[in-house]
Amino acid sequence: SELINQFSKETSVILNTVITAHRGQINSQILKPNELLEQFKDVKANLPSNLNMPMEINIKNYFDFMKIIELNICYQNHLIIYSINVPLIENLNFNLYRIISLPVHVNKNNFIFIQSPEEYLIVENNKQYYTFFSQDQVNKCKYIKMNTICSVSTPLSSTTKPNCEFQMFKGGNIIPPNCEVKTITMVHDIWHHLKNNNQWLYATPEPIEIVISCGDEAENTILNQTG
Repeated sequence: SELINQFSKETSVILNTVITAHRGQINSQILKPNELLEQFKDVKANLPSNLNMPMEINIKNYFDFMKIIELNICYQNHLIIYSINVPLIENLNFNLYRIISLPVHVNKNNFIFIQSPEEYLIVENNKQYYTFFSQDQVNKCKYIKMNTICSVSTPLSSTTKPNCEFQMFKGGNIIPPNCEVKTITMVHDIWHHLKNNNQWLYATPEPIEIVISCGDEAENTILNQTG
């Protein structure tokens, strides 16, 4: 009876471990948090100088690590084997910018805009390197505290050979010659909702009146062209 109970207990632990692993969790009966963090420290000690762990390795950040790891598990030769993939970060920080081609009024109902196949621009903090992201790549990014961790699958471009989007990002009143400029005749209004609440970009072929409400107060205003 004791042997059966022991077998039942071990089977239950194994089953629970597999179930929690499929949820992206590690069974603390198999691998305690402190033991895992010690393994992370060993990994960090052997990383090349240009790579680092995504955050400080301490018990306070344990659950943040659990949010970003990729976890697989297998049972072989009476052993439970975890395969834990931790995203490593380079010693470069980037900012992510959404690219919005907003039409600019020329005359009558004619507007021009810069046609870009790109959805997002990411720029290194010192503006020495940049590359582009698709919406799908952004959706796959992982978020911890105030930072975002993304996998960069395309080569970084040097700012010594900037393309249209990056030149526009740097500013200036002249459209770079390598930009693809299109002219359209607008009939309908265009609206782009920004990340912040109730902030929009717009382009309208003719003046329109809108109502801006805040609590019990409302104010009429006229929107015209682009803003």
